[in-house]
Amino acid sequence: MKIIHFSDIHEGAFPAPSSFFSKRLFGGSNYVFRRKKTVDWNRLDLLTAFVKQEKFDYVIISGDFTSTGSAREFEMVKKRLQDLHDIEGVKILAVPGNHDNYIDCQKSSSAMKDFISWLTKGAVNNFPLRIEDGNVVFYLSNHAVPRPIQLSSGYFDPETHEKLLEWTEQDKQKIKIAIGHYPLLNAEGESLPEHKLLVDGEKVHELLQSGAIDINLCGHIHQAFLREEISGSREICAGSLTMGRKANILEIDGEKIEQTWKIF
Repeated sequence: MKIIHFSDIHEGAFPAPSSFFSKRLFGGSNYVFRRKKTVDWNRLDLLTAFVKQEKFDYVIISGDFTSTGSAREFEMVKKRLQDLHDIEGVKILAVPGNHDNYIDCQKSSSAMKDFISWLTKGAVNNFPLRIEDGNVVFYLSNHAVPRPIQLSSGYFDPETHEKLLEWTEQDKQKIKIAIGHYPLLNAEGESLPEHKLLVDGEKVHELLQSGAIDINLCGHIHQAFLREEISGSREICAGSLTMGRKANILEIDGEKIEQTWKIF
């Protein structure tokens, strides 16, 4: 099985006047006047061509497709991802990031769900989600919740925890890959700053630390890293494709997992 994993492409637009008194004004301004200067969409085009050439089985995207989670931004990033979406024979798995569930807005929440369903060709419509493929099983979680302007943290909810406990117990003989937006620790094995971390993330970290989960795929932090637990389990943060140029590649053959980085 061949997997390519990337994250945090961050499409963005200046918010509509109706959003001027919400967190979107800050996020949209940050994108237009700062972040946009570092985003290179050519890297997504190069990745798409690479996926076509190398015939991957899965493309995994760990969130932050947008900057403020507006319906307009989801339509914009949909156009960016159309060519990737249309590649035949490739399965796409995706979870949202904190920027995709930016404010408490029903229209935006619906746009996010519709986008994820479209991108994954109907494979992902709810969370948490277990997807089995041979000796590999994927656990997809949505940790993105609207936060006040000063926070970009997420939340590991009790329902997801219960499901992961149940699934990891039943899947002991399989390769278990968790997919979420947030790293459980940083590259040095230390906790993220309080305003950026996954609240109650220590519960899923215990599963990774014990070896109950083999790999945790994530984004959120724009610098890619790989961190290994004493158990041999790995956390792989893909960073930002459009700003950091990297994608994570996994090749699984039986029980062997080989990891490499691809720079675009």
